[in-house]
Order: sequence, then structure tokens, then C-alpha cells
Amino acid sequence: MGTGSRERSMIELTKVTTVDDFMELGKPQIHQIYAYKLEASLYEDGPDERYDANNIEVHVDLQHKMLEAERLLLLRFAFEFKCYHWSGRVDYVIEYKLDQLLDIAHDVIAEFATRSAVMCVHPYVRSAVADLTSKLPIPAVQLPLIRPGELNFISPAKE
Repeated sequence: MGTGSRERSMIELTKVTTVDDFMELGKPQIHQIYAYKLEASLYEDGPDERYDANNIEVHVDLQHKMLEAERLLLLRFAFEFKCYHWSGRVDYVIEYKLDQLLDIAHDVIAEFATRSAVMCVHPYVRSAVADLTSKLPIPAVQLPLIRPGELNFISPAKE
């Protein structure tokens, strides 16, 4: 009956079940990387004794979204930090332009994020943490470098 978006939803997308297929069919190219959330603060009641003064507890969450009209895959990495003097959160988004729309399995996105995407974002996160903590009355924090695969988003059942 109609055309346009209804017709579009009837198009079958190619199902992608491996990172190699995603790379070959989608040919992802970085479109842009940007900060989504930047925050760091001292604890109101002084240092948090639950954390060692020399270590930072880091938790990283991955979210993804496809913007079909622009053929963009957005990956948002949310880094949460907790340590002796301060806590914070730094979220960065990396946008990938795809050659074609694909039906990408969640496991493929998680593996791609583990192998590649987080390595592109991490230098920005390190810089943001150093900048944010330099404005606090503590020594600026320099996060360590990471190795490929060190931050793993793949579910344990798939490893």
C-alpha cells in the first residue's frame, strides 16, 4: 500500500555472525569519536578507605545503537572509576560508518569492541581522566595503557 519507510522495513538485511564478515561486508570506517559524559569528584567525607591509595577500580560498560538512515554504528563505552581519593565516569562514543546496513549479532559487536573499538577510544579516556583529575586537589591520574583484549566485552560462554 505505502512506500518509503514501510518498504524499507521489508528489506532483508544480511545477517552477520563473525567479526570477519562484519569487516568484509560492513567495511566500518571511523566517522567520529566524542565525549558523552565527563565527571570526576572527591568524596564528600574524605578518602574512601575501601580502596587502596595506589589502585583504581575500573568498570567498563558497552552499549550500541544503529542509526539506519545514516548507516552508522554507535558504540558507547562507559568507564566508571573508583579509588581512594575520587570517583568518576567518562563515557566516549565512537561512530562507525558502514558500507551497507547489516543485521549484526550482539556477540559480533562485543568481539569487535574488544578487539578494536575500545583501543581507539582508550587514549581519549586516558586524556580525559588526566585532565579531570588535574583540576582536583590531588595528583593528576594517568591511567595505564591497555593491551588488545584486556578490556573484554565478550560473554564468557562465547570465549
